[in-house]
Amino acid sequence: SLSSGVQFWKDEDGDKDHVERDNITTTQDTKVATRSDIIRCKSDVITTNSTLHIVPHPIDHYIRSKVASSLQASDYHQVIMLLDHLAETQTRPPNHCTKCLTLVGCGLAYYKLGRYREAVLQFQELVEACRPDPSLRGTHSLAYTYLGDIACARNSHEEAAGFYEQAVVHYSKDNLGDVFMIQMPSLAQTCIKWGQALRKVSKIMQAVAAFNKAIAMATDKKEEMSARISLGNMLQSLGDHQGAIDEYSVTVLIAQKLNDNV
Repeated sequence: SLSSGVQFWKDEDGDKDHVERDNITTTQDTKVATRSDIIRCKSDVITTNSTLHIVPHPIDHYIRSKVASSLQASDYHQVIMLLDHLAETQTRPPNHCTKCLTLVGCGLAYYKLGRYREAVLQFQELVEACRPDPSLRGTHSLAYTYLGDIACARNSHEEAAGFYEQAVVHYSKDNLGDVFMIQMPSLAQTCIKWGQALRKVSKIMQAVAAFNKAIAMATDKKEEMSARISLGNMLQSLGDHQGAIDEYSVTVLIAQKLNDNV
């Protein structure tokens, strides 16, 4: 169990190995895991009827729950510390799922802290880790989305547009970010990001196509309104006032039905 900052693993012969943990404690219901338990419960990605399921590993389940709560609390330094501990204390090579989870969590934490160089390294490694595995398609898309967000934050909008395009190409709703309760943008929202990045670099026709794709892929009326407003704003800036009015008019009609003061 984990107590007083020390993690114990019980071997089959009853001996205990210990790994130092810096000031990490857990609740009383944490169980001692034997090495055979660890082998039997090896964390993996299981796809059933196109739905992604994560089977937690008994050794890192506590860390995962703490990472999720730390992300929700915006305690990004704690996220990095927890995931560093997870990497350091494993006595076996991490399986593919655990490695990708660590990259997702650390990448997001570095991004939120404004440490873009470290975040880019995490997400680039995540892209390569996901590339050969079809079950990680959604996580692949999530990595590209964050790379696009970082590029936008750096005012590298053409690079961002390329990343968002890849996020759209690889899009799948299921992704490992769900384990940490990281909300993935919808396909329509990703298309809007893509269109806005293209607009910044004056790739107008591609931007129009991206916004129209967002309208077509919208899962609800609010997403459709957001896409139409983005398209209308771009058309207005280009002097196509009638085109802008058409988009705004449709948006107003939708908003009236939703009682939304858009």
